[in-house]
Amino acid sequence: MNRHSWHDWEMIDTLRIARLPRIMWRAEISSLTARIRQRTDPNMGSDRVETAVEAAVNVIAGAPDSWPRASNRLRQLHGQGH
Repeated sequence: MNRHSWHDWEMIDTLRIARLPRIMWRAEISSLTARIRQRTDPNMGSDRVETAVEAAVNVIAGAPDSWPRASNRLRQLHGQGH
C-alpha cells in the first residue's frame, strides 16, 4: 500500500480550495487529487486521496474543533496566510 505524505504545495492548494465557494470544491478537489496521484502513483485509486483532500478542506473551511487534528505544518502554513 502506498502511503501519501503531504507536500507544502498540496497543503497550500488545499488551503486555497477551502477559501473558495463550496460550489467550486468538487472540481478543485478532483484536480488536486489527480495531481497528487500523478506524483505518488498514477495507478492508485483516487478514492483514498480524494477522501483525504476533502476531509482537509472541510476541516479548514469551518470545523475549528477539528483543527487540533490538522498537521503542525498545515497549521503553520495557514498561519502564514496561505
